[in-house]
Amino acid sequence: MHAAAARIVAKCPQGRLPHELEIATNGVSTDMPTHLFAVYSRSVSPLHKQRVTLHPIHALVLAAHCGNIPSLLLSKHPTPDSIGHTVSLPVIPLCIPSRTTFPILITYLYTQRTDHLLASLLPVVPQNHTHSTEQLSQKLADTFTIPVLLTHVSTTYGLWSNVAALEVLDERLWRVIDVVWTALLGALAFSTGETWSSKGPL
Repeated sequence: MHAAAARIVAKCPQGRLPHELEIATNGVSTDMPTHLFAVYSRSVSPLHKQRVTLHPIHALVLAAHCGNIPSLLLSKHPTPDSIGHTVSLPVIPLCIPSRTTFPILITYLYTQRTDHLLASLLPVVPQNHTHSTEQLSQKLADTFTIPVLLTHVSTTYGLWSNVAALEVLDERLWRVIDVVWTALLGALAFSTGETWSSKGPL
């Protein structure tokens, strides 16, 4: 299902969002996405133009993991029988805190790969899972600059904000976010000379 969704590239049209959008498929699959989510975040300034990105998604994946999503009517479209075949998908507006980190969440919900999730949130993935979070923090502080660490803090916070807003019920996802957040804050503390203490295995 994830591969079928990833093969589709949908561009947001100019002007108002349509209720449905014709998209061309880049492969033949019986697991075609059922909806196009038009993802955006509210601007803090009325003068700032909202950006919208379209994401082909299977309604079943979001419904299985999220407690707070728009009502999703099943779309009816034929299974494409050739590359380039077009299908019409419903367009669902979705306002979330962090538009840019939405792909990280969606990829995890499809794949359930915590190792890929860690790689998306940390500048380096720990190879030895017996290391404590404090040891990971020290390694991050020794290896990366403060601006790099802050970038990953921002990404992790954006993901957390989306997970909370969509009420994602996944214990492993929450655990990874907690570990990454603790490790990154610890790395910043080490980098700035602040006192830091955190115990527990990764």
